[in-house]
Amino acid sequence: MTKIYWSPVTDPIPDDKIPATPELQILFSEPESLFKHLQKTREGSVHMTCPAFLDYIKNTYVIKAPIDMQICVNRKVGKIDVKCFSQTIAKFIVNRIGQTGKNSPFLLSLPPAYVFYSNEDVNIESFHAFMDNNDSISNLMAIPGTFNISKWIRLVDFSAEVKDDLKPINIKKDDVLFYVRFLTKDETKVELERVHMTQELKIAMQACFSVKNHIFKMPLKTLYKMAESYLSILSFRSPRKKCPFSFKK
Repeated sequence: MTKIYWSPVTDPIPDDKIPATPELQILFSEPESLFKHLQKTREGSVHMTCPAFLDYIKNTYVIKAPIDMQICVNRKVGKIDVKCFSQTIAKFIVNRIGQTGKNSPFLLSLPPAYVFYSNEDVNIESFHAFMDNNDSISNLMAIPGTFNISKWIRLVDFSAEVKDDLKPINIKKDDVLFYVRFLTKDETKVELERVHMTQELKIAMQACFSVKNHIFKMPLKTLYKMAESYLSILSFRSPRKKCPFSFKK
């Protein structure tokens, strides 16, 4: 069993001017096993007992929408219009028009956001919720990505392309937005454990997130090597080992 530690990210990274919002610890729901999620709608389906399918979705979790949101894109002026009850969550919606190619789909990053890390060699993958069909993602395509969560610590959110700029994006609370999958070196099953968002963990995320503002287009393997010394001294990375010696009074 491989342990994966996780926590909701409760304030936009790397903006320290916006205060932390502890209510998001409740609004950002716990990642749910994809297998358990599919059992609710695929009961009796033959692929739910197929070894090939079960091996493919092993260690895969669904990430759900925290609240209802409506987003309209205005590509001509490079702006988005957001309608939702919570202005706190609206601050997590990032207009990425500056990173959108002239002839490519409009880019957005949406809540929720999480951080995952492990003391063992594990890669995380985030990708489109291909087994789910809901209105929340009908006009969105998740941008896939992967990195090693033992060698790099950064947030994972819902970054997506807008399929049709002229149609609104209607997100409904508890709809599945995207999947995350954990690839272990020995293909063991993972176990998720929730941890507190400490200041040390937050700074580690900021450090990894902000490197790209100083050095562009750096390969992940190079970044892993650069961060190795710093990440190795973080107190939350490796539990303290007990002293191997015993002393008699």
